[in-house]
Amino acid sequence: MVDEAAVRIWLTEVAERIQTNTAEVTRLQNEIAADTRRQAALNALLAASGDGDEARGALAALESPADTAERKPKCVTLHPIEQGAVEILAERAKPLHISELRDQLSRRGIPIPGKGTDANVIVYLARCNNICRVGRGLYALRAWNVPEVPARRRRASRKRRKARA
Repeated sequence: MVDEAAVRIWLTEVAERIQTNTAEVTRLQNEIAADTRRQAALNALLAASGDGDEARGALAALESPADTAERKPKCVTLHPIEQGAVEILAERAKPLHISELRDQLSRRGIPIPGKGTDANVIVYLARCNNICRVGRGLYALRAWNVPEVPARRRRASRKRRKARA
């Protein structure tokens, strides 16, 4: 027989480790991005042909507080939907379609606000740094370093008035 209490404790411990490691990966990715920008600025400084303005501009880029490592991440504390999605994706170890993610969330008893549709889940996934969109309706953990699909740019719709006679 399996001791359900022990398995639940192990499951909780693994989920906590996943969350901690995912946060660490995000932090390291932010540091790498900041260091890459610093490296580019240093290269620009070296390439400057002695022009004081270029050198000052490169130094200003180095000292800029706009580094993502210094900015506050989008989702510091995870919403239950975000946390559940991270756990599900980590367990499956592959990108999942939004409908499958929603089904798994509802099976785990995680309440989905609104009508409980895929669109309601997408809103939470889109603002979470730990999850990225890798295809149409497919989501994966950002820590897997899979190529992301850029966010779709929607055209502003112009409503035309019909001339009333």
